Amino acid sequence: MNGPLRRRAAAAALTTALALLASACGSQGADADDAAGTDTTGTAAGSSDTGSSDSGSSDGGSSDTADPDDSEASGSGSSSSNAVPAVLDFTAETVAGDAFAGADLAGKPTVLWFWAPWCPTCHAQVAGVGDLAETHGSDVNVVGVGALDEREAIEGFAEDVSPEVTLLADPEGAVWRHFEVTAQSTYVVLDADGTQVAAGYLDDAELADTVADLAG
Repeated sequence: MNGPLRRRAAAAALTTALALLASACGSQGADADDAAGTDTTGTAAGSSDTGSSDSGSSDGGSSDTADPDDSEASGSGSSSSNAVPAVLDFTAETVAGDAFAGADLAGKPTVLWFWAPWCPTCHAQVAGVGDLAETHGSDVNVVGVGALDEREAIEGFAEDVSPEVTLLADPEGAVWRHFEVTAQSTYVVLDADGTQVAAGYLDDAELADTVADLAG
């Protein structure tokens, strides 16, 4: 083979070799791209799964949180149904020297009899008030409040009153002022809720009728 032919043959062989090399490189690049795409997809899916897990965790946490409204509702169950009426919010001392609380009268009708030792009308009421206490004592509170004199005089008057009547010594007039009583003899009659149903002077018959209605 002469020189020109050899050169053409060599050029053709070189061209063929280059073409084969280029084809091989292109195939490897495509495989690499495919592998990279697969990894990217897997990473995205993993991120999505992780996000879903976090979201579920957040939801689970919110379900454990206490509702403040439920707490307030449970607290509102307490009641003050046993509260003492304001009219019975006072303290005093019995003629025997014992402490007395007006709150102890709550829940039953109450007759308060305000008297003075030197009052003729008050003396005339002693028997009627005693009968009232002896008849309705289990259903009605009957309380006498002596004032407008020295304690010794109050105690002396009390000796003539039935022991069924609770007798308070009020020489300073504190209980009288609490009930806004300014004269003797005065009655203040309260129902079981502490509501005033009668006040002022009542004769024995009027008082008996009023108490009978309250006692039922």
